[in-house]
Amino acid sequence: MTIAGIIAEYNPFHNGHLYQIEQTKRAGATHIVAVMSSSFVQRGEPALFSKWDRAAAALESGADLILELPVSYAMSSAERFGFGGVALLEALGCVDLLSFGSECGELAKLQAAADLCLKLHQNADFTFLLKSGCSYPSARAQAVAKLADRQTAALLSSPNNTLGIAYLNALTRLQSKIRPMTVLRVGAAHDADQASDGFASASLLRQKLRAGEPIAPYLPQSAAECLSGKPTADPNKIEAVLLWQLRRMTAADFAALPDVTEGLQNRLYRAAQSAQSVSDFLEKVKTKRYTHARLRRIVWSAALGLRQTDYSLPLPYLRILGFNRRGREILALAGKTAALPLVSSFPEIEQIAPRFAALEKAATDLWGLAVTPPMPCGADYIHKIVRMTE
Repeated sequence: MTIAGIIAEYNPFHNGHLYQIEQTKRAGATHIVAVMSSSFVQRGEPALFSKWDRAAAALESGADLILELPVSYAMSSAERFGFGGVALLEALGCVDLLSFGSECGELAKLQAAADLCLKLHQNADFTFLLKSGCSYPSARAQAVAKLADRQTAALLSSPNNTLGIAYLNALTRLQSKIRPMTVLRVGAAHDADQASDGFASASLLRQKLRAGEPIAPYLPQSAAECLSGKPTADPNKIEAVLLWQLRRMTAADFAALPDVTEGLQNRLYRAAQSAQSVSDFLEKVKTKRYTHARLRRIVWSAALGLRQTDYSLPLPYLRILGFNRRGREILALAGKTAALPLVSSFPEIEQIAPRFAALEKAATDLWGLAVTPPMPCGADYIHKIVRMTE
């Protein structure tokens, strides 16, 4: 048995995700475990489909075991997102490979860039650029260009490369024996507004689905059938609720949110008092230092009640969202090797980690307000593990 781990959002599961799984199996993996974002995703918004529907689509299309990445890691920077995913795979104690997609496709080049990025906190140029008002991605790219060359720095401008570097850094930090491998991204680029050779970016698919256009041609048939007719979240549906939450917050409330630094809380507070929409709020707040994704995450963190202090909490469990026969084999092995408890019911999470449970419940309940018709609270208690039979 050779177990490969994949960290993903499957938002939604498309042909590119299928291609990655196929390539990972060709590299020798016999079993695939995916760590998947829960109800909110890294770019700072609700996932399109529920975590259970996304888990089912992945299991129908080549994955064997789906574990949940808690929302405090799922909706965060690439570094924290990557560390959380790798830490859960490491905690299973039986994962051999970490597979990730990249625009580069060359592990040695990505590892060289990752090694440089790990040392940046000691780099005077990087520190100066941050203090001068550069965004973190821009400061990092400029510092790496000076330490190495423009070609190495250019790797950091592509989103899948960036996530891959975060995964490699996490493996180093954890002193993990999991072996990394990268799969060259094919077809449409990340966030591309056009499909290519049967491949479409997840962002384009979300746009098409919300516009009422078909997306089945860009999904494996198994995933398309699994997701057909399932409820989807539209963030615009709860914009007024979100704006009301922002308006009722004080500057001190904003200061307690994750990623709010250098007096940003005052800017957030002023914008909340006058903004007429969430997009208007983001426009009023944006500066060259803060990316739109970071600001969106701050907004949704406010709605979910996430706090800076939540970022200091270590991962306390491995939550199973779904599995098939091969996934059951992974779980049987993990029962002997896992460093964290494997949990299959929400009350278990409440007992082990009440703060994590409260955040997951808030995230799932808020997600449920963004679908039509709105879903009742408590889906985490009601939904059972997705079990696939072959």
